[in-house]
Amino acid sequence: MKTYIIDALNVIHISPNLRQLLNNSKENAVSALCSEISGYLKRYPSYKAMIIIDGAAGNLNKYNQNISLIESQNNTADNKIKEIIEKSQNKSSFIVVSNDTEVYNYAKMNVVTVMTSTDFIKIISEYSPNVPINSKGNSSGKRNKKEKPNSPTKKEMLEFKELFSHKDNLDIGY
Repeated sequence: MKTYIIDALNVIHISPNLRQLLNNSKENAVSALCSEISGYLKRYPSYKAMIIIDGAAGNLNKYNQNISLIESQNNTADNKIKEIIEKSQNKSSFIVVSNDTEVYNYAKMNVVTVMTSTDFIKIISEYSPNVPINSKGNSSGKRNKKEKPNSPTKKEMLEFKELFSHKDNLDIGY
């Protein structure tokens, strides 16, 4: 199961539509981001998202049970993300979404997958039922794109090797 750890304001500042909402209200921008992420999570119900918000955010609608809103309170979102990584026992399931170099490098040092905010916006906007929020402000129209398949398991590799490693199974004229 994947768990995205998302620096909310970092992602919001990448999207022109969300940035415009942020000018009016941080709560509206974060709620719109949650709505977009919810559309993506409906496609992949085993995934989760932790949205880290700088400071306090007030009363927000998170739109999906697999979304956790975490306020950093008197801390920064960057430090809260590092704290989550540090305390976690299963770092391999995390994907940190941030353009912040320090957070990006800290996550990589801890063997956590990282993704830029721009790439994340592109992914979620493909599955969004609402107004597109990609960095160009337009819809890609590719809502049925399938996720890359998982790597083969060890058992599958052994079966493959057994099927194709015997010379007598191959009729190639040697």
